[in-house]
Amino acid sequence: MDSIGYEHAFASNIAYIFEEDGYDKAEEELKKEFPNYTLDKELSDNYSITIVKPDGETILAYRGTDFTRADDLMADVVIASGLYKTDVVQYIQLPNGAYEYLPSGLTRFNLSQRKYEEVASKYGDKITLTGHSKGGTLAHHIGRINKKPSYVFNKGSVPNLYGEVYESDSNTYLVEGDIISNYATTYTPKDKIKFIPQTASTAHSLQNFLNKDNLPNKLMIQDTTFTDKEVIKKICKEFPELCPKGE
Repeated sequence: MDSIGYEHAFASNIAYIFEEDGYDKAEEELKKEFPNYTLDKELSDNYSITIVKPDGETILAYRGTDFTRADDLMADVVIASGLYKTDVVQYIQLPNGAYEYLPSGLTRFNLSQRKYEEVASKYGDKITLTGHSKGGTLAHHIGRINKKPSYVFNKGSVPNLYGEVYESDSNTYLVEGDIISNYATTYTPKDKIKFIPQTASTAHSLQNFLNKDNLPNKLMIQDTTFTDKEVIKKICKEFPELCPKGE
């Protein structure tokens, strides 16, 4: 994993923590890894969270599926079937636990776009988008229609049956063998796809992308001499342009 990928994978995980344990715990976990980052409480909820970086840039992270939530499962069905394009009615779970049906036009994609517009209105357009699984699907979609970069992890994808061309600046991180994201490569430019080895118990888990044993960034590589053959092998795989042929 490269450093910017790890940063966004971590943000995607904070979205899960927020939904599971609330704002205080999510903010606490965020600052353990990125002490100078803050979580915007007003622009964070059970579906997405907004992280503000020291330079004022923001990361909008959409949460993936919580299989205990009926509204999440319904949204998955709508997305997987392509019905989101027809603005089919969905529903969301309110903070008090009750469910509320969304009027036509407010599918999970529409709600995600609304959150993007709220973040842009408050902080400006220096926004990156991220998410895991269904969250990655949402981040990819919102990034594409707003022409913003996204970093998505094992995003849920259905077959691109009609060969639609998707122009996007989406950086797609995948674990080979993950069935849920099996078709993600058909929606992303090939040079934007990175395959990560499975390190978690399941191929789809976000934990595969939260391995802190990250490779150095390019500046560190250029300024350092490595002798460990395994380290060299990893670096050459991640940055082939820095390695001589046959390395």
